[in-house]
Amino acid sequence: MTKHKHAEKEVPRTPEQLTETDLKEIDAALLENASENWSKVSRIVLATMIERGEGTTGLPTGFYAERVAGLVKAGSLEAQGDLSDMHLSEVRLKK
Repeated sequence: MTKHKHAEKEVPRTPEQLTETDLKEIDAALLENASENWSKVSRIVLATMIERGEGTTGLPTGFYAERVAGLVKAGSLEAQGDLSDMHLSEVRLKK
């Protein structure tokens, strides 16, 4: 299994390597990077990737964008725009 280090913890490089705990941590990080104000999904994804040390060798941006869409579907975030394109959509914490 190919992994890289992130603050003394190995971080999976592909979505298939993620555990349920990993997914919960990613979702929590995405929510922490969201706010009550509208923010581009791309900004939230990038901030989360940087915090997790993903860079260009980690999980793809599309994976994170899909997790954001899942958080919208679950009711944790509100969305406007086209969620299939993270540059054309915005989210905020549900009020």
